[in-house]
Amino acid sequence: MQRTLNKYCFFIFASIVIFVFLRCSGSASCDSCSIKELTQEEKQELQAALGRNFFFDKRFSKDNSISCSSCHVPEKAFTDGKSLSLGVGERVGFRNAPTLLNVRDASTFMFDAEITSLEQQAIVPIQDHAEMDMRMGDLVEKLNKDVHYVDAAFRLYGQPLDAYVITRALAAFEQTLISVDSRFDQFYASQDSSVLNANELAGWEVFKKLDCISCHQLPHFTDYKAHTTQMSFYENDLGRFRVSGQSKDVGAFRTPSLRNIELTAPYKHDGSEFDLTRLVSLHRFGNKDGTIAIPKVDYERLQNETELIVSFLGSLTDTSYLTAFP
Repeated sequence: MQRTLNKYCFFIFASIVIFVFLRCSGSASCDSCSIKELTQEEKQELQAALGRNFFFDKRFSKDNSISCSSCHVPEKAFTDGKSLSLGVGERVGFRNAPTLLNVRDASTFMFDAEITSLEQQAIVPIQDHAEMDMRMGDLVEKLNKDVHYVDAAFRLYGQPLDAYVITRALAAFEQTLISVDSRFDQFYASQDSSVLNANELAGWEVFKKLDCISCHQLPHFTDYKAHTTQMSFYENDLGRFRVSGQSKDVGAFRTPSLRNIELTAPYKHDGSEFDLTRLVSLHRFGNKDGTIAIPKVDYERLQNETELIVSFLGSLTDTSYLTAFP
């Protein structure tokens, strides 16, 4: 898969070179070409293509061993299937890798819900010691040895390849990662109940009845805010408190999107939960110590509601985005 992706990235990058060549053909000097000759749509597409190459480029890590795609795998809805990702030197990351799908619509990023732009967010994993461990200055120096990247920076941003170009291109690519065509989306848009099965429809009603939707709001089933819940037990991670210093934020973590949740296990900020049914039960009946205590009174009905919610969550899967990653 990685070889296929690298080959595909090469063709996308080649499109930039070809496009520039065609623009420059017939000119007395290539210097006469400028970014102004590109339409806004062309410019955005080529910036995203450059960002895609950055995303799959292992030179972004200190030892050239991992890329952004190492922890954000397309087939896993841009997560990696691990509780905690492994960075350079097999260092264990601090938190579970979240999905990147639909980040164009996000108002906050990271489990602290502190960062408010994709451009800022891109800097964190690049420089984090447990992830790519690459000082931005060193990365800029390394990438400036690639004449293709240097040329693309001037053509697409009108300036040298620097942190601005790197973060903007990565953000441009990530904004193209869209997943909004699940069976639930089709049902919600058409109100055609035949799109979902009986359990999924019943689960949607339970989901609303239990007010899960207050935090997992449409369209992406998240409000992008940090909350504490009744299952907010923690050990070494105090949640948003790490950045806010406010006691109310101890154990508060950003609401994750539920889209493609079948593909993004394990769950929670620390990747400690692998079973989706148990995860739903934890939210409903979890104790601070991580145990589950479903009331014996009406146990069967409560357990059935949990199973219906899990069925509904299955209708949020949409892998149509994978057509861009053959």
